[in-house]
Parts: sequence; C-alpha cells; structure tokens
Amino acid sequence: MEEKIKKEILAFKALKKGNYLEAENLFRELVSSGTNNYSVYGSLAVLSGKKGNVEEMFEYLTYSTKLNPKYAEGHFNLGIIYLKKGDFDNAAHSFLNTIRIRPKDSNALNMLGVAFFKKGNIESSINYYLKAIELNPHNDRIYNNLAIAYSKSGNFEAAELVYLKALKIDSNSFSTLFNLGRIYQQKGDLEKALETFETILKLKNVNSLDLVFNEIGITLQKKEDFHSAIKSYLKAIKLNKNSVQFYNNLGYAQFEIEDFDSATSSFLKAIKLNPKNAIARKNLSKIFLLKGNYKEGLKNYEYRYKHTNIRILPHASPNIPIWSGEDSERPDKLLIVSEQGLGDTLQFMRFLPLLRKKVQKVYFSAQEKLHGVIKNSKIDFDPLSANQANNFSEGKWIPLLSLPKILNISPNNQLIKDPYIYSDEYLINKWKLLFSQYEEKIIGIHWQGNPETEQGIHKGRSLLLNEFSTLAENSKCKFLSLQKGYGEEQLKDCVFKSKFVDFQKEVNEIWDFVETSSIIANCDLVITSDSAIAHLAAGMGKKTWLLLQKIPDWRWGLKGSHTFWYENMEIFRQVERNNWREVMIRVSIRLNNFLNN
Repeated sequence: MEEKIKKEILAFKALKKGNYLEAENLFRELVSSGTNNYSVYGSLAVLSGKKGNVEEMFEYLTYSTKLNPKYAEGHFNLGIIYLKKGDFDNAAHSFLNTIRIRPKDSNALNMLGVAFFKKGNIESSINYYLKAIELNPHNDRIYNNLAIAYSKSGNFEAAELVYLKALKIDSNSFSTLFNLGRIYQQKGDLEKALETFETILKLKNVNSLDLVFNEIGITLQKKEDFHSAIKSYLKAIKLNKNSVQFYNNLGYAQFEIEDFDSATSSFLKAIKLNPKNAIARKNLSKIFLLKGNYKEGLKNYEYRYKHTNIRILPHASPNIPIWSGEDSERPDKLLIVSEQGLGDTLQFMRFLPLLRKKVQKVYFSAQEKLHGVIKNSKIDFDPLSANQANNFSEGKWIPLLSLPKILNISPNNQLIKDPYIYSDEYLINKWKLLFSQYEEKIIGIHWQGNPETEQGIHKGRSLLLNEFSTLAENSKCKFLSLQKGYGEEQLKDCVFKSKFVDFQKEVNEIWDFVETSSIIANCDLVITSDSAIAHLAAGMGKKTWLLLQKIPDWRWGLKGSHTFWYENMEIFRQVERNNWREVMIRVSIRLNNFLNN
C-alpha cells in the first residue's frame, strides 16, 4: 500500500512538472495494480485528451465519475466530450452534475447554457447564461453566448445590449464586434453594421478578415449598393479562394446588376468547389431559366429543396421514395406535393392531367385553401392535406415544380395553353348582379404579395396601392380591390378611394378562392403584381396585366410584354429598379386605350 502511495505522489509530481510521458507510465502502472483512486483515472483522461485520444479520455472520465460521483471536474470534462459528440442531453446532464457539486461554477453554468442552446431550448440557455454572468460578470465569452441566444430567439434589441456590455470588457474582441455587426444587419441598421465591421478592419493582428469583407459585402448588398458589395466580396475571395459562400454571394450581387455572365462564372466556381452545393445550383438555375435555357435551368432547379438553408420545401414529407422522372422508374401510384406559394400551385397544377396519361393513379397534396379551386377546375377531385400526404405509404412522390422538367416544358413546348382554372357558375351569377349596376368597366387590382417570401430576388416585387393613383386620374372606370390580408390596410388611406366600387366591403369579406375567382370572372381586367392573383386570373383566361420588377422571378424571363405561360397576360416591366411610377404611366396610357375600345 505504501508503495502505491509513493507511486501516486511521483505520478502527480511528474504531471505537475509537465513530464507527461513519465506521469502516464506511472498512472498506467497504478491502474494495472487495481487502484480505485478516481484522480488517477481523471489524470489519465487529461493525458489522453492531450494526445487527441477522445474515446480513451471518455472511458477514463466515465470510470472516474463512477468511483467518485462528486468528481466535479470529471463531470465537466465529460460534458465537453458529449457536446463534441452532439449528444446534448448527456452533455446537459454532465454539466448539471458539475453544478450540483459546485453551484457557483460559472463555466459549468455557461456550458450548460450551450448544451440547452444546442438542444434548441433557447429559453433555458438564456437563463443559465444569466446565472453564469451573475457569478462572473467579467467574462465576455459568456456575454457573447447570451447575445447569440437572444438573437436566435429574435430579440435583437437584447442581443445588441449584451454585445455592447461585452465590448466594455474587451473593446477589441473580434467575435463580439463581428456578431454585433451581424445583429445590426438583422435589425436593418445597415450604417451601424458597416461601421462595426470597419472597426474590425482597424484592429491589429486580426485573422479571418475574409469573413469581415464578406459581411461588409452582405451589408452593402442589403443597401442595394451592389457594385461596392462586389468589390468587398472580391477582397474576401482574394484572402480565401476556397469559400463556396463567398462565390455564391459574389454571384448573387453580380446577378442583381444583371451581369449574368459574371454571375454564372461565380456560381460555377462555387459548384467546382462543391458540386453538391444546392444554393449555387439553384441560383445558377435562375439565370438559365430567365434567359430561356429551360433544359439546363430545370436540371439545376432540382436542387432548390436539397439544402437546409433554402426555404423552398414541399408542403409535405411523404415517407416513400421520390420519383426521378425517368420512364423506366415510373410508379403505378404517384403523389404530387405542392411547394412554395399559392401562386406556384395555381400555375403548375395545370400539368396534373398530363401526368395522368403517364401514370395510372395520380394523387395531389396541396394547400387546403386551394382545394375548392382544384376540385372545381377538375385538376383533382379529392386533393390531400399535408397530413394525408405524410401518411401515404404506396408508390412514389414528386414536388409539384419538378413537373416541368419531367414534361420537358420550355417556351417552345408549353403543352397547356388554354384556360384550366374554373370558377362556380352560381357564384359568378351572384356577383354579376352587383357588377351590373355599373356602366363603367371594372378593373380588379392587387398590389401586395406575401412579405415573408419577398426576400432576395423577390424583394421589391410588390408596390403600394397609391401607385395605382396614376391610373385613376384620367381613367373612366371603377376599381375593385382583390387584396387580402397583407396590404389590405392601405385601402383606408387610399388617395383614390372614391373610384372603388360601392360593394368593396362585401368583396373584402370573401377569403375563399373559389368565390374570389367568381369575382375575377366578372371583372373586365385584372392588374396585379407578381402574386397568386396573377396566376388565378390568368389561369382562368381573364385578361391580366402583370406588373414586374426589374429582375423578375425566373418564370417571366427577362424581356417581352407577353409570356408563353398565359396567352391572355400582358406584362409591364420596370425599366429602372424600384421605379413603379414610370411603369404606371405606361399602364395608364394602355388602360385608356383599353377603356376607349
């Protein structure tokens, strides 16, 4: 026994002096002799960690905490290993064990906050970070973790305040300044974001400047200063030529200034670095499709839902194989699942009857608010909800917007040209009575799409209702709002309110798509931004005028006043970015011609 104690003393002395090999050999001899000293196993764990042998370290820590359940450091280190393994439940359990033994251990409280953050329990993580800060108010790392949690919860104001407190501890902290700059970005305070990122550039001996230039580029792009954004992205790439993200961002900025050749080159470089990068391929697909190259465009568009950062997902997740579209793999039963917005479903559901010629049984899962229109239009007599689609157990499935690729759709191969959306005759006649009180032509208008989807390329596709005042000035007609929800509040302060039909209040109360289609059927013309109403009206065969931003969604192409998608649609494109006034002057002239003929 005395010999064992001497060996322990020698081993711990060697460890303290940094003689790790000598210490390890002595500790292993003690283990071989059957020691029950938890500190021996704990020390071996530390030595295993220094060598990068995490599994051995894990085994020693596990055994040491069994020998002594009050071994706080052992529980703490186990928690760190569990975090690295992605086992956040056991990590939290280990840090809780540490805190039970050492209630005032701010590091353990901080790491417990990290574990809960990783688990997705943001509220608990915030609580533990706050407790850690109470015990240690001078650790800027904990402040950073707390701010990140606030940011994740959407509380950007609180995150900003916490980062500012962290900067009082260390005004030159790269991570604090970097994260604060991103908070300003998210808040839309772009000038402060730029100022913060530029402060980092002035620091001495800073690594990761490529990331800073990238964020400066993102901020400038949000300000729509695309040329300056491009310069900043190029600086980031000069420092790091292997970042897929940098090339993606550069390509997107080049896309915004309509330098499609340079954008294509940037996206191709991103794809060369990572051939499976979904964002680059999706962005590349937009260029091909806008320029009319549907073969390459639709092939790359298949990557649209294959990356977690892309928020384009089918509205259901069936637990059956996906169909590649190849005839050799054609299933007997095919489930088609809607995706993206209501307008996408209304536009592309036209292809379901064609699929029924290829596949014996075709089922359609779509947004429930469209089920009435789908049935009325004989697209599908029994459309499924998302839950029903998720319980589908036979055949294969495919996202709705993959149908154009399967059917080889292109500007020269439309296949469906005639109207395919039908309303209800009874409802059409019901509204006809109200419409018939006016001798003037009645123009249905719609100006606002879903703002949640109006990010990136879709930003700026909507306009304000008062932009239509140009049409009301000289036109002898009545207007009818088809706007529902978002943007409808603008009717209250509309400068040409007197030009609307007297029964507008009754129209506003209608949210059903079938009845909305019956109202559209009675309109003489529909003028709309790029939204679901555009597809509903044009799909019915109603004369539809579409108002498009400078760079529109891919389906509308880059040029022309007409589209192969709808024969009855006329397009009015922005000549200058964000300039709806000029568009409305042209629409006003065209409207007067329409009303006088």
